[in-house]
Amino acid sequence: MEYDKLQLIENKAENLLSNLRNGDDSSLYSNALLVLVVLFLLSLVSVYIKTGEFKHLLAYLGILLVLLVLHKVKMSAAYKENALLKRYKQHAETDKQSYVSGLLKYLSSGMNVKFKRLKSVRLIYMIIFPLMLIILSELFNGESRSFILSLIVAYVLGATFWYFYFQDDINELDFAQDDVEDMITKLVL
Repeated sequence: MEYDKLQLIENKAENLLSNLRNGDDSSLYSNALLVLVVLFLLSLVSVYIKTGEFKHLLAYLGILLVLLVLHKVKMSAAYKENALLKRYKQHAETDKQSYVSGLLKYLSSGMNVKFKRLKSVRLIYMIIFPLMLIILSELFNGESRSFILSLIVAYVLGATFWYFYFQDDINELDFAQDDVEDMITKLVL
């Protein structure tokens, strides 16, 4: 009976891991980030060409660079943790309990990588997209008399949109992560 429960957990975990590996979210979110960065940089260059002013544009560029560095640091740490847990396969032939436990930890770590990537890209979109709206407004309408009002409107519209745009993917991943945590508790019991 114990072996059947272990086998069911292993099969479910293998299926979840297969789905996690077959997903193309890594390239999708990398491309989405690349598109945003390119559009943002093009809008900065366009405003610089039009106005010749660059001091406030450097602040925008600094914000982008800080966000990209934070994204890289977060993802590097998550990848390192995930790589360490990949050794679960060593127990495949000798200790089934350790193998399944390691598989579940590796799966949970893989989902954590995906979760961090998704939240990081969402944060970058929520911050950079409204800035890009302000830059584009400045490009087409000239410098606004009410910069604070423009900033508030851009963040209310842009950040809210991107928050809800990514929310379904985050909820789906959260549900899958809860499923893995449930399997881990069943394995312990």
